[in-house]
Amino acid sequence: MQVAMIKKIKLEKAQEMKKSNICSTIPKPRISRGMEVVLTSPNSSNLAALGTIQTADINAVGLDGDPLSDYVEVMVNIVYRDTTVLPRPLGRMTRMGNAQAKCIPWPRNHVSIY
Repeated sequence: MQVAMIKKIKLEKAQEMKKSNICSTIPKPRISRGMEVVLTSPNSSNLAALGTIQTADINAVGLDGDPLSDYVEVMVNIVYRDTTVLPRPLGRMTRMGNAQAKCIPWPRNHVSIY
């Protein structure tokens, strides 16, 4: 019961902030190694997984040998949507369900901090 009440209060505060346009003035925190993040699907805004940033440097090279530039390397901790297609498949690992407990490149603009 208390959890539902807290979620309702948080939702109301978020809606209130959105209305007052405070969200646009709050600077977005910089993503760095070790941060816990939410991965959203590149094809939709659905939650795909939770993970930990391993490499966020734009000059780094990913496990697949390609530069990361617009991507970050993420260790996938919890998968919510097994069928989400990976934007840069690694060998036989083509879907999020196969990426559990592995490092994958993920688009930087589809990573948010929780």
